[in-house]
Amino acid sequence: MDTSATTPGSADVVIQTVTIDSMQVNVNGEIKQIKNNLDDLKSLLQNMSAENFKSGDKIYNIGTITNATFSAEIGKKTFNMYLCRKLTEALSDYSADAKDFLTNIRDADKADWETQVRYTRKANGYIISSFVGVLGILLQKVISSGIDAFNSTNSRDYIEVCIATATRALQLLCFSFISKLWDYKKENNFECSRDQLNILDNFFNSEIELNISDYVELQQTLISIFDAQKISYPFNEFNKDCLEDGSPFNKACKNIEDIKSKLDCGQIIYATAFDAENELTAFLCTLSFLANYKMVSVKDITYNDIRNETVQYLHSYTFLGVDNDDKLFSSKFKYDTRPVSNDAVLLYKDKYQEGLNLFPFIVDVNALTNEMEVKICFYTYFEGRKKRLTYSDINKIASDKNDDSKNIGDPSQLVIQFNDDVEKDFESDPDHDITGLIKNIEKFKNLQLNIVYRIFQNAQKEILG
Repeated sequence: MDTSATTPGSADVVIQTVTIDSMQVNVNGEIKQIKNNLDDLKSLLQNMSAENFKSGDKIYNIGTITNATFSAEIGKKTFNMYLCRKLTEALSDYSADAKDFLTNIRDADKADWETQVRYTRKANGYIISSFVGVLGILLQKVISSGIDAFNSTNSRDYIEVCIATATRALQLLCFSFISKLWDYKKENNFECSRDQLNILDNFFNSEIELNISDYVELQQTLISIFDAQKISYPFNEFNKDCLEDGSPFNKACKNIEDIKSKLDCGQIIYATAFDAENELTAFLCTLSFLANYKMVSVKDITYNDIRNETVQYLHSYTFLGVDNDDKLFSSKFKYDTRPVSNDAVLLYKDKYQEGLNLFPFIVDVNALTNEMEVKICFYTYFEGRKKRLTYSDINKIASDKNDDSKNIGDPSQLVIQFNDDVEKDFESDPDHDITGLIKNIEKFKNLQLNIVYRIFQNAQKEILG
């Protein structure tokens, strides 16, 4: 926590003119010009053996001021500068575009290139296109909401998007491990410990949304299972040390949860948004290896068996993210001699045909119900008594709700209610003729959504035993 108070008098060190990349500092009447960043200000005060400085009508202690408070109140920084620089640097190990970009920055601009729009515009594009699938889309929201928040000085939406991005990234990590565990357990008989089962049971049967610390605990449990059974991780770059107490990633998770608590209690200030940016940056830098991966949503698989020709399957799928032509959520069609799972969301490194199926933890609801637009939703919680699954739509954030809305629910959530009547209609026909159901659009949609519920229950039973 930084110390600031209304100044009772004058200070020996006074911040005067501040620009986007520099600031003038009055030190005992002598004007010094330094770069607009906290490290340079700290260095100056250390050289002058000064502990405090004045900016506007406040006195700050150089030893306790946070980077977020400096950015918000003194440096007049815009949101996403820190995120843009650090993520671009982290991605350079996995993205040729990011690496070439950093190499080609002019020497004179290398120290603070993130303050220049001509650089950040390009770097932000690399960040959005590099991070795997839906995370790139969420980062696009982070960047755009940061601009809106800075212009309006209303930072709530920006904070919410930062929290949502970290939450979905952590969920993606957990869902990938759970999906691989499910595949492994179908072929290998083993039992988890009681403590491990309790954590897994909380994931499958919690009737409220898990928080970030719950997902960290789940991920730690999954690592312990994978290590005990010698199962290879779904991400070979993943370093389990990031889950240790005191690691930058673990600290970021705890701090993001603290920011979420402040948001829920209405205790945020403008500087909190810079805290959210800093913690999301530390969080995503640890997961920068996700730039090695891609995601697709499989919409349809068509069997083609033409006389005296090789059997082929027409794969209809949507690339989740920005493709090589800079198109977002582009439709793709490909002939292949092998089928893939229909309605699947696949995570892959090289070939989507060999990808990890994340269904039913991540689903494209519109692919299931035969609608055009992509609608990617993440599993959130399960209410067994009500036969209800709740998912979160990544394209919506809770604050999207209109003030005059009569719906008290969270607009970011989508409920899949198991429909008993439709299921009975389906099972009542021994030939499984669904012509009547298909003709009724609503019944067909419910039939398709019932599949999600049934597959979720299968995963639940087979993993928990």
